Amino acid sequence: MRFSSDLLEDIRNRCDIVDIISEYVHLKTAGKGFKGLCPFHGEKTPSFTVSPEKQLFHCFGCGEGGNVFNFLMKYEKLSFFEAVKMLAKKSGTLLPADEEKENFLDREKERLYKLNNLAANYYRECLSRTDQGKKVKNYFKKRGINDSSVEKYRLGYAPSSWDALTNFLKKKGYSYEELIKAGIIKKSKIEGNYIDCFRDRIIFPIFNLSGRVIGFGGRVLDNSLPKYINSPETLVYNKGSNLYSLNFAKEDIRKKNYLIVVEGYTDVLVTQQYEFHNVAASLGTALTTKQIDLIKRFTDTVLIAYDADSAGNMATLRSLDLLVKAGLNVKVIDLPQDYDPADFLIKKGGKPFQDLIERSFSLVDYKLKLLCSKYGIKSIEGKVKIIKEII
Repeated sequence: MRFSSDLLEDIRNRCDIVDIISEYVHLKTAGKGFKGLCPFHGEKTPSFTVSPEKQLFHCFGCGEGGNVFNFLMKYEKLSFFEAVKMLAKKSGTLLPADEEKENFLDREKERLYKLNNLAANYYRECLSRTDQGKKVKNYFKKRGINDSSVEKYRLGYAPSSWDALTNFLKKKGYSYEELIKAGIIKKSKIEGNYIDCFRDRIIFPIFNLSGRVIGFGGRVLDNSLPKYINSPETLVYNKGSNLYSLNFAKEDIRKKNYLIVVEGYTDVLVTQQYEFHNVAASLGTALTTKQIDLIKRFTDTVLIAYDADSAGNMATLRSLDLLVKAGLNVKVIDLPQDYDPADFLIKKGGKPFQDLIERSFSLVDYKLKLLCSKYGIKSIEGKVKIIKEII
């Protein structure tokens, strides 16, 4: 499909290149323009420039450059047609074709957002008004999660009934097909029956950057497995493309110019209770490239605070390598053995945690610490192994 030059110019005029690129790259003022770390090659000194006057970008390191369409095509790996459609949607510009298809997709997404919001409200009511919800409140107290966090993060409880939420949402006019698409219910082994995906679990709603509910995480109250389950991939939710609580943290990240990345829900809840609001969780072992791209929109500095156990150490190393390759400044908050951030803050307090932040390890120092612990430094053999791995 061909677009008229007038239409392309209209879209370009409506989409300021600085605003668009700022969604992907952390830009800082530099004279009449802006500078940041190039998203197209790894670098530590910013050589990527954006000119608001010319509405162009250029990297003096790798030579990439062009207008707002070129940027999206390169960054998102889009065709020209796809880049035009994306910017047209952002700017509210109507295209002559595919309008009906886009409107249908938007309507379907909007219905899923509303459905997720209803489910979150239902789980919240089950926490507040049922006898089963009382044991969840006791769990929150035990883990140091206060009422303000419960309210702010809209925490809830999924009852043990097989189909309580299914029946509730069916009465609201949603079909089984829609509930399955939202990842809230699934087909039962008994043909023709449907059951709730989350049963007898603490519910953590997951939000997008706009604060809309896109999915859920569920945790058991005992030691049964799996401890955590998450919503499946849906039209509005992709686990590897989101960071839990980034919607709450983004302004503080910009103010402090660094992000603290933790592993799970409880770490986020407790950490922000101690006034460390620039915190978000990867909700899994190690960050993904899409999550890192999201981080780069808000800061160029990341502090990793994963659990201080073997799994956490491995996840930290994987994340460090990815973050460094992406050109970010990275450090590690060195928690005592077998502590997670929530445990440490509850037992030690905010000031000692701030001290850990200020004494955080560089990539090399952290790797050296782990290798010294692994091989020991008393024997020559151990020292040789450490040197070989560092080199």
